[in-house]
Amino acid sequence: SKLCPNCQRNIPIATYTLHEMQCSRRNFRCPQCNQVMPLDQKDKHISVAHSLLKCECGKEFEQDLLQLHKEYECPRRLMKCVYCGLELPQSERGSHQNICGSRTSSCPHCKKIFKRRDMKSHIVE
Repeated sequence: SKLCPNCQRNIPIATYTLHEMQCSRRNFRCPQCNQVMPLDQKDKHISVAHSLLKCECGKEFEQDLLQLHKEYECPRRLMKCVYCGLELPQSERGSHQNICGSRTSSCPHCKKIFKRRDMKSHIVE
């Protein structure tokens, strides 16, 4: 068998020449993602898979990368404060937690007052 440069499939030698001529006329291999599809789906694929979409933070990504950005990188993604559970943008969480961790609460076990940031280590003791 021989690897078709267009569809990246192994083709039997006996049918390779015929396959190669038909494959390049019927199929499109996207140079950006290497996905192979019927030629009539080329324009739709490029417009859907490779058009840039804007995130709320202002950065632009292709559709599949936008979702990853929103989940793991975006400074506007919502994250919970480790002390009070409030959901707020990741870019604001650090300053919020500095203030929130300095607030005091009473220990649910001994009722002594501690800063929220020190409560976990107190309870472990």
